[in-house]
Amino acid sequence: MQRPSRESPVEQIANISSSSTVSDLAKKGNIQGLMTLLKDPNQSLGLREEAAGALAKQPAGVDLDFVLRFVKKVLVPGDEQYRLRCILITLIGEVGDFRTTKTLIRLLNNKNEDFRIRYTAAHAIGRLGDDSAIGSLISILEDPRDTEIKSSIVAALLALDEAKIALPVIKYMKSRLKDEFKLMSPDNY
Repeated sequence: MQRPSRESPVEQIANISSSSTVSDLAKKGNIQGLMTLLKDPNQSLGLREEAAGALAKQPAGVDLDFVLRFVKKVLVPGDEQYRLRCILITLIGEVGDFRTTKTLIRLLNNKNEDFRIRYTAAHAIGRLGDDSAIGSLISILEDPRDTEIKSSIVAALLALDEAKIALPVIKYMKSRLKDEFKLMSPDNY
């Protein structure tokens, strides 16, 4: 029989050097240890990404304030932390706290953000399930310049309350797609 570790969560991650250790922390449900690893800029980016991924699978107890601060900072072009930010944005959607909706909408509306960040923010809004985001999602859907993230906007809308999205989506379809529907008219055959 294996003895339980007497180390604190911080001590348990002091010697992290492999993804198997991240996996061990996740299996033990050591959220504090995973958060400590995630917050440590001296750890490799890969290990921090793995810790974030493990947290996304068991989001209860996550330091949401840290996660929000991290995803809010806009990275300079070429910064490889965008992947970590995407994982953390996914985590926000999994936590299910509607207080995060405004941050996700800000990320989504920021045209200077990397499209992968915006794409992931849209999916997180859908996962979060906060119907208060419908107006913002429809506005982006209606913007002809936002072609890169339209599919994620549609996916987010489909995850929300059907009764609340039906009319805005139909209005969008009527206004944007009427020329395409004219082509399908029997009068054109």
